[in-house]
Amino acid sequence: MKYAARRTAEIYNHHLFQPLSTEGIWDIPSLRKINLCPDRLIPFHQAISFRGDTARTAVHFFIDDYLFERVWNRPEAYLENLKRFQAVLTTDWSMYLDFPAALILWNQYRKQLIGQFLQNHGCKVIPTVSWGFANSFDFCFQGIPKNGTIAVATAPAKSKVYRKFWVAGMNEALRRIQPQRVILYGENIDFEWNGIETITFFPEHIQRMRDGKGKKKKVGPRTKWLMENEEAVMRIARRFGIPRQDWEDFRQETLLRSLTCQDDYQKEKASIQTWAGNFTAFIARNWLKKRNAENKTKSVDFRDSDASSSFGQRAERTRRGRYDRLRMALPREGMNPFPLVTGASS
Repeated sequence: MKYAARRTAEIYNHHLFQPLSTEGIWDIPSLRKINLCPDRLIPFHQAISFRGDTARTAVHFFIDDYLFERVWNRPEAYLENLKRFQAVLTTDWSMYLDFPAALILWNQYRKQLIGQFLQNHGCKVIPTVSWGFANSFDFCFQGIPKNGTIAVATAPAKSKVYRKFWVAGMNEALRRIQPQRVILYGENIDFEWNGIETITFFPEHIQRMRDGKGKKKKVGPRTKWLMENEEAVMRIARRFGIPRQDWEDFRQETLLRSLTCQDDYQKEKASIQTWAGNFTAFIARNWLKKRNAENKTKSVDFRDSDASSSFGQRAERTRRGRYDRLRMALPREGMNPFPLVTGASS
């Protein structure tokens, strides 16, 4: 295959497509049935640096699409890391109601294709179910095996506007897939499951804030301010040079530390912004020390690094150098811009 054709095929991951392992007229890649339930779920962007018990942990993709688009761009690069875990949920690209049906079909296709690729290379893959309007039901549930375990996010069901669409899609999924177990990511909702086993997982930062009985711990003024001012925490992460892909992980770590550490805030001594900001800066320093110690022997993936990496710094210096050379080539104030033209005024 010529280079141009190969590069084009790689953009669409056509080399991963297996025509004999598809379902329906849309050739949606199919998965094999699996029946298991992990003890813990972590988001994909935390999986690379995860140091916990991977044998009892699964990786989910119920996060913003930009945080895992790199899996589609280079699925082979993350295979070995994901194989460490007990299971991997299929990628969950967005299927908003205002999306055209063609875009929803494309997201369903590549979700199943990546899941099939991971399953064929040794990962235990749990299908994730999502859908759009009723016109997407004919292809959104294809490729998902019957009588197994599936996973679904309940966040849309909490909205009064979208709840009826979520209920209609969930009923259709249960009718077509007939699962034995449903993993719910988010708060449990009032829905008739008809005897199907359901297991609820809260988002990681919410789960950490709950004790063994599920009651919320007391939240102090510092933690409350950090929860309400997410952008301020991100600005501090940027100022300390924490890589962009670790910002959400850093924010959750800051909330956990703030919740577990004593919060003796006194209004007379400093404002809550200063108090919480100094605490976040302290966490950022420790974060960098810990990450630098862990990454001493690791190679740098330039394509996943941001401008704070050595690769980004070299690119920035190159850009500035070109700008400086261009500026020096332009005529300065008081100079003759046409030195070869006789009689040109300066």
